[in-house]
Amino acid sequence: GSLEVLVLSVSQQGRAGLGQVLVADSNQLAQYKSVRNHIEKTAPFYSLLVTSILAVAFAAVWLARPREVAFGWLALALAARASFTGLGMQQTPLFDWPALYRCLIYLTLLAFVYCELRFSRALLLQPAGVTERRIGATLLAIAATVLTLSLVAAQSYLLVGVLVAVPAALFTGSIVVIRFARHCRAHPQSHEVRWLLILAGILLLIGARDWLYDLSLVGPAGSGRYQHYVTPFAFAVFGAMLLRRHVNALDTAEAMNRHLEA
Repeated sequence: GSLEVLVLSVSQQGRAGLGQVLVADSNQLAQYKSVRNHIEKTAPFYSLLVTSILAVAFAAVWLARPREVAFGWLALALAARASFTGLGMQQTPLFDWPALYRCLIYLTLLAFVYCELRFSRALLLQPAGVTERRIGATLLAIAATVLTLSLVAAQSYLLVGVLVAVPAALFTGSIVVIRFARHCRAHPQSHEVRWLLILAGILLLIGARDWLYDLSLVGPAGSGRYQHYVTPFAFAVFGAMLLRRHVNALDTAEAMNRHLEA
């Protein structure tokens, strides 16, 4: 038969932030919770940790060499992605305003893709174009709309977030992929950009899959988002980038020393 569960909340109506309620045998619930913890807690936590380490590393490089503007934008992008992951892994909002809390998830996503767009342009030494300025203005307008709706407690902010903010983020990611692809076509010897292209393409595909999963259009049900499983590959690509820059700097310094000693 049916079972009705009554929950007494002392929070303002609509701001309790209640999640799913499960009633079953304790052993079954324990096994289910173990699986869910891995999907919703463990994987996102390690993704958050690795992404934060990368953000700090690239920020340190940029602070030491301010002319490396691309690394500054990459550090901001990684910091925004870490914030996006950290906010999303919390089932219970960190403060008593669930609407604003969930709004921050969309804002950090938009910040991530915009910084990713600026990173790609700075890395490839391309001039700012009209398209990029329009994308920036559009992302800002979407962010302002979602924030305003969440502040006035209008539930439509969820629709704007899911149906406007996320597609806008995916579109921006596709621009980054196209930008890297054009550079690789014009400069086939650029292995670093080729790996960035592969990473950006994977992020775009996984992002589209996770968006469709949130809309319940793809499954399997309960599988969770896949974005966290891309982090090891991102760590390898960005770690190799830092290592390559470091080795090149050492080679240049050694060559200069040999020239001075000659």
